[in-house]
Amino acid sequence: MAKDSFSKQITEDGVPNDLLALRETLYCLLHQKPYFNLTDYQNQKYDVKVLLPVSPWRDVFDNHGSSVGTLLRSRLITLLKKCDEALAEEDVVKQSEILQRHFGEDFPIAEKTDYAKKNVYVGSGIVADHGGA
Repeated sequence: MAKDSFSKQITEDGVPNDLLALRETLYCLLHQKPYFNLTDYQNQKYDVKVLLPVSPWRDVFDNHGSSVGTLLRSRLITLLKKCDEALAEEDVVKQSEILQRHFGEDFPIAEKTDYAKKNVYVGSGIVADHGGA
């Protein structure tokens, strides 16, 4: 789901913006891809369907029911809201503190660097196109 929905985000200076990439990937996954299907309007229940990218093309969520789809969608929406909350902050340290409260103590707090002053999180990982992988 994430690979198919990935949205790389590069600033005008050519610097990757991981927070914005996460936010846009979540938005695409939730609103532009057909993964979640509303099955019970009254109770807001969702099924989730994700096909393997290779043969036998089976649904990896087959036989999990709407409780899994509803819970997964709810948690992704919560994460999207946390990303929006973090993006509303200008200070990269405050942004990473918001995300740490969501992800837990293992999530690193950003340091004030030249990149951080440009509102870009500097840490492990890289933002790149999946290149069909």
